[in-house]
Amino acid sequence: MAGWREAFLIIPLLGIPIIVAQTFLGTRRNQAKVYDWIDARGLTRPLPELSTRVSGSALESVKEALSSANVRWSVVLIFLFLWAEAGAVTFLTKQMVDQGMSLAEAALLSGVSGLTGWIGQVVWGAWSDHAGRKFAIRFLVIGWSVALLGMIFIVSPASAWIVLLVWGLFRNAPFPVVYALLIDSVPRSAGTAMGIMIGLALGVSGVLAAAVSGWIIDEAGFTVHYVVLAAICLLGLVPLARMTETVPVGGRKQEDA
Repeated sequence: MAGWREAFLIIPLLGIPIIVAQTFLGTRRNQAKVYDWIDARGLTRPLPELSTRVSGSALESVKEALSSANVRWSVVLIFLFLWAEAGAVTFLTKQMVDQGMSLAEAALLSGVSGLTGWIGQVVWGAWSDHAGRKFAIRFLVIGWSVALLGMIFIVSPASAWIVLLVWGLFRNAPFPVVYALLIDSVPRSAGTAMGIMIGLALGVSGVLAAAVSGWIIDEAGFTVHYVVLAAICLLGLVPLARMTETVPVGGRKQEDA
């Protein structure tokens, strides 16, 4: 309807209402009201470590986070997920345009996974509370790989809807589950651990994924591209096997895979 300049103008403007709302709503007094509401209904507050300031320097939090093997392996695990995601979404619109769809239709369909993304986050996050973090992540790795292979068969709007809605059930789910694992592992440095994990994984994968995927598509096509992404995702089972379960299953924490 307009052009790239207008598109890039609208996107940051969407953040202004969020900033304003956070300024007026995200206060200590409102937090106290929320906690009173939680207490009155016999529900569970956030861990004290997540809602109070941690004493000591930021460097100490970094050292504490990196001292945990779960944090270090989480960086590797999320790196692989983000590589697979970046490789897929960067060229998904082009793939659909090549199949004869308009740019507007292809761009719209590229965001279809968001319609089911919230379902995956809630369901898998809740399941991990009962079945274990590693158990849930294992299924997410497999689900991601199958969905990525399904993208090979996107040749029409109908097939795009089906495949991307299925992918949405898995796409965003690893992040809350892994974050829960970090809270379990290093509660006093959970925020630092999350920052390290996302910062390193997102930064390194962002540098590599697009360039490598673009080269694969040019040389071998989209089918090989998605097979490689699925294989990268399956590699997540390796760091997962090295991580320690933090949810008691059968009365104890699992030490094995």
